[in-house]
Amino acid sequence: MTAFEHWKHGYGVISHMPETCERIDELARYRGATGRAASVGAVFQRLAAADRLTSATMWLIVHMTYARRVALSGAPLPPEAFKANPEGHVGGSLNVAPAYMGYLAANALTGTTRAWILGQGHCVAAVEVANCLVGNLSPAQQGRYGAEEAGLSRSCEDLSSYVIDPMGRPAAPFRGHVAGRGDPQVLV
Repeated sequence: MTAFEHWKHGYGVISHMPETCERIDELARYRGATGRAASVGAVFQRLAAADRLTSATMWLIVHMTYARRVALSGAPLPPEAFKANPEGHVGGSLNVAPAYMGYLAANALTGTTRAWILGQGHCVAAVEVANCLVGNLSPAQQGRYGAEEAGLSRSCEDLSSYVIDPMGRPAAPFRGHVAGRGDPQVLV
């Protein structure tokens, strides 16, 4: 199976329409022919990786809304691992996940970082989750989050945390909302 065929079949819930496959194939061949990509196959390998990262991002978004932690082994979570009051904006975040991963893939394929603008309200979780998975973390997030089970579980806990630090700022450097609601708890 060629790299194109591997990518073309999608991954999980991600599928590619025939017209998309044709256009991306033309783009990959152009980039390969002009020396703007290591090879046509390398373009499709990156795109296949982006599909898998998008799927993982969507999986974690759902976990962050409903669970306190993840199990990378795929084992079922026990009842106490679920939040009593699920919170999050799953629909919007699930829509943003492929868009943001596409943004990251376009940057990686072209070597150019574009500006990312999104109404950072309810869909911040999608951007934060994708950044955890690819290691695009701020200094405050490094060491606390990451693509391992402990870091991803910590992001699930922090999504709906309303704990504030003594300066009145969110204590968690990861938020699912730009502005939260609920009763804040002060850390002393």
